[in-house]
Amino acid sequence: MTLENTASTAPNALLHGTVIKSTGSWYIVRGAETGQLYRCRLRGKFKIKGLKASNPLAVGDYVEFTVEAQAEGAAVISHIVPRRNYIVRKSVHKTGHV
Repeated sequence: MTLENTASTAPNALLHGTVIKSTGSWYIVRGAETGQLYRCRLRGKFKIKGLKASNPLAVGDYVEFTVEAQAEGAAVISHIVPRRNYIVRKSVHKTGHV
């Protein structure tokens, strides 16, 4: 998978897309309008109401983001569209095995 050049995208334009890959604090988002791939990070701290999660984003989430003018090929996720459905799974590491 290669990231395409984002020079054709106007800086600060609000774009929509789907998270297709999550690696640490960076996410690969496919733009809904063009299918172009963007390397994105989260803006500030996002919190999920009622859920205890260390990472509020999952692959498949729809997001709104803007391309940064200073960093070539980088964008910032400004809004996470609420999920229509999700699966809750308990962590294996947080259970008490004896």
